[in-house]
Amino acid sequence: MLVVYAGQEPVASAMSFLFRDTMHPYYIGGLPVARDLAANNFLWWELMKFAAQAGMNTFDFGRSKKALELTLLRRNESQITDLDYQVFLVKRRTAPKLFSANPKFELATKVWSACRCG
Repeated sequence: MLVVYAGQEPVASAMSFLFRDTMHPYYIGGLPVARDLAANNFLWWELMKFAAQAGMNTFDFGRSKKALELTLLRRNESQITDLDYQVFLVKRRTAPKLFSANPKFELATKVWSACRCG
């Protein structure tokens, strides 16, 4: 568990799991003020620093969109690994389109982005 403070106030935090030689940051969140303080950038830096000092060979950034993956690859020697998913269809012929760009999720995305819950 890593917590970033601004003075005495916690503003961002992460819970990570270590498995074999890989660090998996799993739950990450920050208050709205964390953006102005660049606390999230600092949080990621500290996570990577800890992983390197602990001898981890892999740092799992989790899922990302293809455009972000290309940006990461251009900056360094990151390796992108596709994730395979299995879907069990019940009363459907095709898998649902569960991605943020789907128009069905537009309202939920706007509400989530506007909320002050992290």
